Amino acid sequence: MTSQSSPQKVEALTRRTRSWAMADVLMIVLLFGVLVLIQYVSGAYHGEFGSHPDEAAHVVTGLMVYDYLTNSDWRSPLRFAEVYYLHYPKIALGHWPPLFYIAQALWMLFLGASRPSLLLFMAGLGAVLAWSIFRVACRFVPSVFAVMATVIFVCHPVAQQSTSAVMADLPLTGCVWLATLAFGRYLEGEHGYRNALLFAVLASLAILTKASGLLLVLVVGLSIVLSRRFACVKNPSLWFTAAFVLVVYAPFYIVMWDAMRNGLRHQSINSEFFFTAFSFFSRHFSSMTGVWVGGLALVGVWNRVVAPLCRNEAVAPLWAGLASLFVGTWAFHVLVPSALELRYLLPLLPAVVLFTADGAYALYQRAEAHFRLALRWRNGIVGVASLLVIWASFSFADKEWHGYGEVVRTIVQAKDREQTVMLVSSDPRGEGMLIAEVALGDKRPNHYVSGLITSRTKNSSNFLDFCTKMSTRCHETRQLRFAGE
Repeated sequence: MTSQSSPQKVEALTRRTRSWAMADVLMIVLLFGVLVLIQYVSGAYHGEFGSHPDEAAHVVTGLMVYDYLTNSDWRSPLRFAEVYYLHYPKIALGHWPPLFYIAQALWMLFLGASRPSLLLFMAGLGAVLAWSIFRVACRFVPSVFAVMATVIFVCHPVAQQSTSAVMADLPLTGCVWLATLAFGRYLEGEHGYRNALLFAVLASLAILTKASGLLLVLVVGLSIVLSRRFACVKNPSLWFTAAFVLVVYAPFYIVMWDAMRNGLRHQSINSEFFFTAFSFFSRHFSSMTGVWVGGLALVGVWNRVVAPLCRNEAVAPLWAGLASLFVGTWAFHVLVPSALELRYLLPLLPAVVLFTADGAYALYQRAEAHFRLALRWRNGIVGVASLLVIWASFSFADKEWHGYGEVVRTIVQAKDREQTVMLVSSDPRGEGMLIAEVALGDKRPNHYVSGLITSRTKNSSNFLDFCTKMSTRCHETRQLRFAGE
């Protein structure tokens, strides 16, 4: 009986695994389609890269890495970058780490360098992130509440803006979110070194995407405190993760520290920025969540974090990680003197929607204990309540930025205007839009763009300083080698 039933169990498990995998694929495809639709409605496919002054720099830097990879001569990357900058002076490498631009370039190797290609890349990142939120939510709440959490994230204006713009905030959020989940699994004690290595890799990817990934330091410390897993501090695997991350990201940050520090609002932490940032992020976070999402999230925080602490119990590792992600993201941007922008809070949004789903489910359980209804009525009420919460927090993010595309196409497509020099006088957003449009439509590198403001921006000077510094080091290395010979 056992020998006959064992193959049947294996076959049933295989069928179940295949059905789950197919459901996951369909979920990702559906989310991808929804995000592409949101991008289209927001105007991203016929707008220009001007939703933020930094967007054009991200686009042009990704194009530079792509063109270098497809270039037949790889001998002098610094010289290639310098020439590229002379044509399109909107390079962000040095002010930001390189991973986001490498990912863009690899994507464009398959789908080409174009506006739709870059936007599909962002939609793909958003779809995978939303799917992971759904899968994690399904571990704790019924699927209808997991869907509610996923839809709130996808439709949230801050998430829409990050999906419809080529910015580093969305990939950073994905890496930080997955790293937090990996560290939660590590604190649970399962497969210590494997989860430690997974966390180390994801944390390194986050930090090499954007310096804000360093907020994971706060996430690790707060998670250990809330979950009361103090014994892991003595575990060599924890220090292995710290050493791994340090070895991976330290070389770039050492070389580019001066350039990245110049991008800060202040050169050091000070009380003036702290109080200004505290007020800004506190005020805008309440408007970011709204009454319904924020209220349900507070119920979830009480249920999963505050109540266990009041009972003098440890918080479950996953929920400790989510609470730490929330606090760590907020605290990092209050302490580090950078710009004051709501998009910096995007990494805490997955934690917010998870707590929202858990809070809604907790209230549902309370109501179910008092009002015994048929299953179809219960599901209908939950569905309507979820739609009301989503509707209350939903609005389309507009990306209608135009002004340079038609002019650029006229110049670029003219056969008698090879290597034309274009001078633009506008604010950083306008200059970036023109430079990105020229770079996308050009037979790179061909035309030259010069801006009255671009030549004075920190990003540009940082990049030139980086090229000069690296060229000097390479020259000194050659001289020492020749002297030794």
